[in-house]
Amino acid sequence: RPARPPSLSLIAQYGLALMLVALATGLAFLAQRLISAPNVTLIYVLPVIISATLFGWGPSLLAVVVGVVAFDFFFTEPYYSLTITSPSDIWAAVVLFVIASIVTSLAAESRRRAMEAREAAERAQELQALAHTVIEGRSQSQILQAAATALHRIFRAPAAILMQRENHIEAVATAGSAQITEADREAARGALSSHEKTRGD
Repeated sequence: RPARPPSLSLIAQYGLALMLVALATGLAFLAQRLISAPNVTLIYVLPVIISATLFGWGPSLLAVVVGVVAFDFFFTEPYYSLTITSPSDIWAAVVLFVIASIVTSLAAESRRRAMEAREAAERAQELQALAHTVIEGRSQSQILQAAATALHRIFRAPAAILMQRENHIEAVATAGSAQITEADREAARGALSSHEKTRGD
């Protein structure tokens, strides 16, 4: 079943994750006079949490890697270098990576479960609407159209219901601008004759 299309493109999601790390770096520069460098690492957990919650695994993992590199580059001696000389800074970078990775895993998993729960609720709602149409004793054409609409909304893809009438197959209900090809009709004939699911065009 096709997944729900993201509200933002993949490039935009990764770009926003990088922007969040940049904002965290600016905040860290403001806070470094008040707290020590190892404690600055906690600031970089924020873009990881936000990225994982909003965008999922990929952008959040990018935020983890870029956040560790930014902390190393800007806040460990020698500054503006990827070399770390202080053992405490090394441990701070390692702890940042571990904590951010764990947070990424938890937040992304929570987001995935929330999306699955929402999709399950939407499927139940569509099936309930179809059941009401049947229970109300609507006409066959209305029931078939309601079924096509439910399939379209559940699978988020064009849907059609085909019926064999005499020697030809015709679409009796469609939803989502479904275009029926001859390959679809042949697949329907095969499904009817074999009583098995058949892949069409």
